[in-house]
Amino acid sequence: MADATQQPLVVGMDLGTSSTAAVFDGGTVYLPSVMGTPRAGILPGLLPDSTKPLFGEDALVHHNLVDMVWPIRQGTIADARAATAFCAHVAKLINPSGKRPIHVVVGTPAHAPPRHMAAVRQVLAGSFQKVQFY
Repeated sequence: MADATQQPLVVGMDLGTSSTAAVFDGGTVYLPSVMGTPRAGILPGLLPDSTKPLFGEDALVHHNLVDMVWPIRQGTIADARAATAFCAHVAKLINPSGKRPIHVVVGTPAHAPPRHMAAVRQVLAGSFQKVQFY
């Protein structure tokens, strides 16, 4: 019998402009699709960690202390670096130990051009071992 940590975790994801949802056998992750990078000069203790970006609700709560970035705008990847970091955060929420491979099935608009799908695949490929579209 295969080790449970080697069994892939299959995730259905909607990587959205305003929010992202991921559903898997073990729960659901739902958060606003936003990243906040700490501004220079923020005093220690004002943010959970003044050296790391904040994501989702954490970024929104501390919006006055961080530079806000919406990685997805109008259904397309607007900031690849922020989108990659955001997806890595989502993967960590899904699989905190990082021991299981994650296969993600992500929804895309029916009219999405090939360059959009390629950008989404590239962003997801850093954090998910297999990416499929539906």
